[in-house]
Amino acid sequence: MKRFSVEDTIAWKEKSMQIPEYEHGSPWIVNGRDLVQNEYDFLQGDIKVKAGQHFLYETIKDGAVPHLSYPKLGIYLNDLPCDQTIELEWFDIRRTWEYRLPCVNLLRDGKEFETYVSDYPSEIKRLILWDDTMLVYGAWNGKPSWTELRRAYEKTLWFALDDQAKRERTLSSILP
Repeated sequence: MKRFSVEDTIAWKEKSMQIPEYEHGSPWIVNGRDLVQNEYDFLQGDIKVKAGQHFLYETIKDGAVPHLSYPKLGIYLNDLPCDQTIELEWFDIRRTWEYRLPCVNLLRDGKEFETYVSDYPSEIKRLILWDDTMLVYGAWNGKPSWTELRRAYEKTLWFALDDQAKRERTLSSILP
């Protein structure tokens, strides 16, 4: 089995999906939700995140083709003024696969050794809220339980469902 470097493994596991471009003055509909009037937006949304809190988020990177990131759990660090907007800083909580998926690294003499992504230090992530967007689905003072996370994941754009599917999911969770 071929093993990949730590950097290649992280890039391979970073999921994102292409979303339609925004046309100024019109609704921006992604998976049945209007992102212009979004209650989960970091700046104008209902959920406020304070330094040190765990939070579930998605980012929308606006480039030639906008991409929505897979939802992740992070710890919020700081926000900084940046030109006419703010820059957010946080770091991601380690995912389970980072402890289980082996990868290789090279020593200076060219020899390979097996390691895991979890052996490398976490990076501070940054996002400038100019063209890019952060959507927040939950904020907690400690690490959330799996039931709290599940409820928050159900709100994300990545796992968005139409109204009928949401109704069926709610009924199946209530009824035996």
